Amino acid sequence: MPKTLLLLVLPATLLAQAPDLDWKKLQAETLEHFSAMVRINSSNPPGNETVVAKYIQAVLQKEGIPSKLVGADPNRLSVIARLKGSGAKKPLLIMGHTDVVGVQREKWSEDPFGAKLIDGYVWGRGTIDDKDLVAGALMTMLILKRTNAPLDRDVIFVAESGEEGGGGAAPPGANGTAPPARGGGRGAATYGIQYIIQNNWPDIDAEFCLTEGGSFISTGGKVLYQRIELVEKVGRGMKLVAHGTAGHGSMPRMDNAIMHLGGAVYKIGQWQPPMNLTDVTRTYFEKLGQIAPPEEAARYKALFDSSKTQEAQDWFRKNNIEVNSMLRTSISPNIITGGFKSNVIPSEAEATLDIRAIPGEDMEKFKAMMEKVIDDPQITIESSGNFSAQSPTPSTTGTEMYKMLETVQKRLFPDTATLPYMVTGGTDMRGLRMKGMECYGIGAELPTEDMVTHAMHSDNERIKETGLYQFVRYEYEVVAGMAGKK
Repeated sequence: MPKTLLLLVLPATLLAQAPDLDWKKLQAETLEHFSAMVRINSSNPPGNETVVAKYIQAVLQKEGIPSKLVGADPNRLSVIARLKGSGAKKPLLIMGHTDVVGVQREKWSEDPFGAKLIDGYVWGRGTIDDKDLVAGALMTMLILKRTNAPLDRDVIFVAESGEEGGGGAAPPGANGTAPPARGGGRGAATYGIQYIIQNNWPDIDAEFCLTEGGSFISTGGKVLYQRIELVEKVGRGMKLVAHGTAGHGSMPRMDNAIMHLGGAVYKIGQWQPPMNLTDVTRTYFEKLGQIAPPEEAARYKALFDSSKTQEAQDWFRKNNIEVNSMLRTSISPNIITGGFKSNVIPSEAEATLDIRAIPGEDMEKFKAMMEKVIDDPQITIESSGNFSAQSPTPSTTGTEMYKMLETVQKRLFPDTATLPYMVTGGTDMRGLRMKGMECYGIGAELPTEDMVTHAMHSDNERIKETGLYQFVRYEYEVVAGMAGKK
């Protein structure tokens, strides 16, 4: 049997529960829809996700699946579709976002919106982030509808706009929605998941949600383990502001704001905040210490050994920036502004910091540590409106959904493990978790060889063709197992 098909075969115990599907035909259909969506340039900004939304709606309409387009911005509409169940259990929500980050075309070796299949990989912006999730959810809906699968839960499909720009609204408040605004003004969402939460919550209210954030990690073509995202770091915006005295550029000053800002940026960039493990990250690294190859496992185990932890942390900082970010609240100086004329010493300059906080981090104490590191009275640290925003409660591993994710993973890849995971970036699950929904991040195969050069947000983003098909099968089996009548 060809390797591609072998990877998609499930044991007889699972196949007996599922209809007899022509997966070869479904693979061709998956590639057709996936490629069509990748070819649509929905770079955010500006987004133009409505083009993708209308494509999806047309596919659903052809199959007799009811759906609607929602949003106040006609160029940035989202799709909501639903398959009705008996109502014996609360609905299940499956999502994917239709926008992608922009591209520098000159940096790509292939057309970023060509969806070209080369040597077993589909190349293009959004292939890993996040049109593979959109394709997986779309195909799951189509299969459930065509097989007339009896359901105990409604299955809701949302293809949302605006994820790459923060979900379409200002940071949510304590109840998971943006602050109220009169007449749709500041704080009111006009598109994306925040618009849906504010205006269409009854349409998506569910017990569980599946969307991006996880992956099947492989090396050399062999899947090693699955990561299920249970929690994400929290953006805590800050600025370093340097204050000095304005003057003529021909007479340099010791209190030059740009000079002091440069020193502060260097200090904060060199600083390594203390390790701060959560229940999720502790479990993740402990399990990696059990299943990774010996040399890697030793490093993960060293994190918990007081005599070796600093050496291990230093190694990860240099060699694995994702792990380093998972270990602590991270700071990246990303924007510097100051001055307006070459012969004028500016009285002020500022640096914008991208701070991704470990959930539960005491930000006032963290800010005090930053002030001590900088140690410059000419520098003030200013925080933005999301500085003290509430962190969502992490999802848990004790639910029916997590157990189903693990069960299907073991059937597809019996020699691998499922690991709880914290993603270092952000997703649209934040607002849903703030509303009390249990959300789980999943994803297609991500080869370790592609993590830097071909992964999400990188130039030359691509996905393994077989990994795409495996993921569609995986998501369908999970949803069918969770929503189908027992």
